[in-house]
Amino acid sequence: MPIWLNGVLANNAVAEFNLNDKGLLLGYGVFDTALVIADKVAYREAHLEKLTKSCAALSLPVASSFLSEMMEKAAKDLPLGVIRITVTGGVGPRGMAFSPEAKPNVIVSASPIAATIFCPEIRLVLTPLRRNESSFTARIKTLNYLDAIMAVTEARQKSFDDALFLNTAGHVACSSTANLFMIRDGCLITPPVSDGILAGIMRANILRFAKSRDIPVEERSIGYEELLEADDIFLTNSLRLISQVTHLGEVALPRRSAALMALLESMVFDEINYSRSQ
Repeated sequence: MPIWLNGVLANNAVAEFNLNDKGLLLGYGVFDTALVIADKVAYREAHLEKLTKSCAALSLPVASSFLSEMMEKAAKDLPLGVIRITVTGGVGPRGMAFSPEAKPNVIVSASPIAATIFCPEIRLVLTPLRRNESSFTARIKTLNYLDAIMAVTEARQKSFDDALFLNTAGHVACSSTANLFMIRDGCLITPPVSDGILAGIMRANILRFAKSRDIPVEERSIGYEELLEADDIFLTNSLRLISQVTHLGEVALPRRSAALMALLESMVFDEINYSRSQ
């Protein structure tokens, strides 16, 4: 797995790194992961825009042109894979405050993946941890992922695949790494950003696809009990794409929207120019 630190390829993933980096000590930094198909980053411009805005939100002075260059370099010679770009807070004076003198570190990795990552069926279980809808970290992919790590670890110990988060108001938010949609009577319903979710790229694509096909959509708060009455539930992110939820806790979902699910999946694969027979 090739890894670059500030544009320089690391030898066997080993590079000199200042241990006073605020990304390491305080989790001050952001990241983005993107799918690569045939040396091309899927939804490249959307990923670049999101990462650039995240850096700006944390006052991390990284040129968008450099991030773009690294995306291209990491995707080269990767038939099917994933790239991750991490931007740390860099080294600055001791303390919590960000220093304008700090120089961020940019770490880029590229890894091959198998096509089995796409559209898996998911068994989801509710976590007692809550998504803080007022938190800065709810809206940006920062390096602070402890809640997600603990929740998904507990879920897998219980033989589930992922964890479902509610927010502090008791509304459905998201899974550990994905946005959530429910289908009810042919309508797509997804929590609003104000309920503490990350506005994911694949989520935006699904909303765009629905609009293009006149599929009804509602962005509104969802209660857990309402979720149990859904015709279907699915998760979206940039790597799994669309993942149908088969179970919510011990409740098996009815999965009554096969045609709509198939349509959304086919629209995604058509747009990223990938055949599932590959």
